[in-house]
Amino acid sequence: MSRTCDVAIVGAGFAGLAAADVLARSGLDIRLFDENPHVGGQLLRRPGGTSHGPGGFEFDGIKRSGLRLVARVARRGVKVNGGTQVLGLFPGNTLLVEEGDGKVSEVSARCVLCAAGARETYLPFKGWTLPGVISTGAAQILIKSSGMLPAKETLIGGRGPLLFVLAREISRHGGKVLAVLDHAGVPEKIALIEFHGGRCHLVADPAAVYAEAARLARESGGHYIDQFTYAERATDWRGNNNIAESIFAQMAAEPHPVPAWIVVGAGTGGTTATLGRFVRYRRHPTRICLADPENSVFHEYWMSGNAALALESASRIEGIGRPRVEPSFNRHVVDHSIRVSDALSFAAARFLERKLGRRVGPSTGTALIACAELMAAMNRERQEGAVVTLLCDGGERYAGTCYSDDWLAGNGLDIRPGIAALDEFWERGVWMTPAPAAGPACKSQPAKTPVLR
Repeated sequence: MSRTCDVAIVGAGFAGLAAADVLARSGLDIRLFDENPHVGGQLLRRPGGTSHGPGGFEFDGIKRSGLRLVARVARRGVKVNGGTQVLGLFPGNTLLVEEGDGKVSEVSARCVLCAAGARETYLPFKGWTLPGVISTGAAQILIKSSGMLPAKETLIGGRGPLLFVLAREISRHGGKVLAVLDHAGVPEKIALIEFHGGRCHLVADPAAVYAEAARLARESGGHYIDQFTYAERATDWRGNNNIAESIFAQMAAEPHPVPAWIVVGAGTGGTTATLGRFVRYRRHPTRICLADPENSVFHEYWMSGNAALALESASRIEGIGRPRVEPSFNRHVVDHSIRVSDALSFAAARFLERKLGRRVGPSTGTALIACAELMAAMNRERQEGAVVTLLCDGGERYAGTCYSDDWLAGNGLDIRPGIAALDEFWERGVWMTPAPAAGPACKSQPAKTPVLR
């Protein structure tokens, strides 16, 4: 090993490789040191020291970028010392290193750059030392270095994106992820609320949110604003600048100013009630279609009328879908209901990003799928008319969920069939729901096919 160089870089992960790539362009003599036998850090770690390539691990966009970076560094003549541990840094930029054969030597450099990476914060909790409890980092090393799963079935808990990266790795290697318990909530939304002086109180059980809100109000001397009970009466549904009146005003100059359908999701049920009451009050022939996601009772309630329906799980589509029948949801003003799988909701949001040049929230994707089903039915019946829905919110706050491939994979959501089906619909006006479609969240009769008159 040469005892001198211009720059010694400790760590041959993506950061160290990127630094070597840039510095080597200036003709500097660069040395990379890493205790692992191969470069690439955790992202390119693979079992048994196998070589880079399709047999070593499944490719994705990040890994492909990493392999291109490795190739550039090699072309620039950067010397890599794998399997070498840096024992210390001493005055004069002198590194004490131990090679794989146990030989210890000194390396002097004009500059030393440390890119040794990071590790997750692992906070002690009750039972954290029990057998079978390991950190996400340790589990990833076990899988990537040895090709071994932590267990046949794994429960992942904590917070942050590494949870879903690990879930994806476990699934790829044939393991079963029982659940991913992410305590972080939606970081972007929480940060925005706190920026404006608010405070978030996270509740693990979605069914407990009502009682917990009431308790907090009592103990703090505040007031519990029960939007779930009173949302449908908070707006004058006859007009006075409500959302229904705004829709018809915006449609006034369109070829079909009175929509055949308005498609909407339901959270509190207030918007659905306003739209349904408005079109009846104004005697419009417009029909209201509910687009309901997985883990929500509204679709089954609309079909069965059973107000006692309840779920233990919560909707993954923020803003719509509830685990119980909310008092504000009026099934009698809804003409049709369509259950939409979460995979299709996320696929539709990503599809719209391509078409609109901007990101939208996944609830807009839920509505788009219902629109596609209705429009395809109208096309088969050779009917004309407008189908209207709402762009519920922007997608900026969903970078870590809807627009994260790792999050989607970690939650078992494959959006590729949905995007392919939407491409077909966009080109030919034909909609075929990709299999497997979402099953009912509660026991009830099958969904009805739209009746177009």
